[in-house]
Amino acid sequence: MQAGTLDFAGANNPLYIVKNISEDKVKDKVKDEVKVKDEVEVKDEGPFSTSTLIELKGDKMPVSIYARMQPFTKQSFSIGEGDLLYIFSDGFADQFGGPEGKKFKYKALKELLMANSQQPMAKQKEILMKTFDEWKGSTPQIDDVLIIGIRV
Repeated sequence: MQAGTLDFAGANNPLYIVKNISEDKVKDKVKDEVKVKDEVEVKDEGPFSTSTLIELKGDKMPVSIYARMQPFTKQSFSIGEGDLLYIFSDGFADQFGGPEGKKFKYKALKELLMANSQQPMAKQKEILMKTFDEWKGSTPQIDDVLIIGIRV
């Protein structure tokens, strides 16, 4: 995959883009370009390295026939080499578990993806699977779980 423009239209679930940025100037350019509400920044271990998670929200309607059918909103975003794209079902975030039997939630999923964004994709898969299994514990799995990750 090469750098360019990503077009996204989603049904209920968002697309996460993780940009690994090493210069403040580039970081400011990304902030200016991003016109979405939920932006999360996490300082990485490198001296000037920062990862930014950008959330492109999906429309609040399913893919199937729905009472209020409208065209999906197409969003365009610039992506570059090294960016990571994550698209997923709601199964991971909605899974009950942990010490109090609560949902995993999207905030924790964002943090998990950000914390491991420097890892190779195969290692990220291992970490996601292990985290899910440990969170779920003996609680039954309640939904399908799908996470697709792509490094540009």
